[in-house]
Amino acid sequence: MAVCACFLMPQTAMAFHPLASDDAATLGEAHLELELTDRFAHPSAVDLNAQYGLGLSAHGGLADRIDLGVTWFFESWVQQQGGARFGSADPTLDLKWRLADGRDLLPNLAVRLDYSPGGFNTLTPGGHDAGALLIASWDYRPLSIHLNVGSYGRELARVEHDETIVASSAISASLGHMVSTVLEGFYETSIAGEHWHVDGLGGFLFHLAPAWVSSLGAGPTWENEGRLGWSVTWGITVSLAPPTEEWANAF
Repeated sequence: MAVCACFLMPQTAMAFHPLASDDAATLGEAHLELELTDRFAHPSAVDLNAQYGLGLSAHGGLADRIDLGVTWFFESWVQQQGGARFGSADPTLDLKWRLADGRDLLPNLAVRLDYSPGGFNTLTPGGHDAGALLIASWDYRPLSIHLNVGSYGRELARVEHDETIVASSAISASLGHMVSTVLEGFYETSIAGEHWHVDGLGGFLFHLAPAWVSSLGAGPTWENEGRLGWSVTWGITVSLAPPTEEWANAF
């Protein structure tokens, strides 16, 4: 998931929520970022009528080029045959390393490693998840472009695993000091090609203050064994910089 605040970031423009795509920039040493996201969907899975989700994430800069974070989602499902289920997903730990800074036509590059320990998912129980994502970002202000490609594996049972490939592209454009717009396409498929889904998204970012960014997005979703669905999502991101030397000396 892409949750970053550009006011504190070096080198590149950032990929904010509501984008699923990540960007190649890092927060910077001792910088923190907190995010709350909200999502309502009419999913493409035929056995669900509605899906509501709340996401919480926290990320921090271990060094100028390395970020560490955790994300946790809580969801409510309204099932096709009636009734509702509420539960949590597994928390996801992610470590991002900014490999190279771009110049001219060369992109900024980063790699992100994700890991979920398993044991917390009460809706679709399984084992641990692990994956890796390669991230490329170009900044041609007021335009920014982000490309992601990666592979993930989930332990569904002791002897059963699900391997997937993911790819996404996103573009953002500044409409002024206060508002930006974003567009994204996301694709995920199993290694065997038996299951796949495609998501599209468009939205806006509202820069409420130097450390506060709110976002709103919506778009369609489709999977090969389902139907056309849609989702609406909202989020707010808060960025925290380390105290300045002048501030610390005042106390």
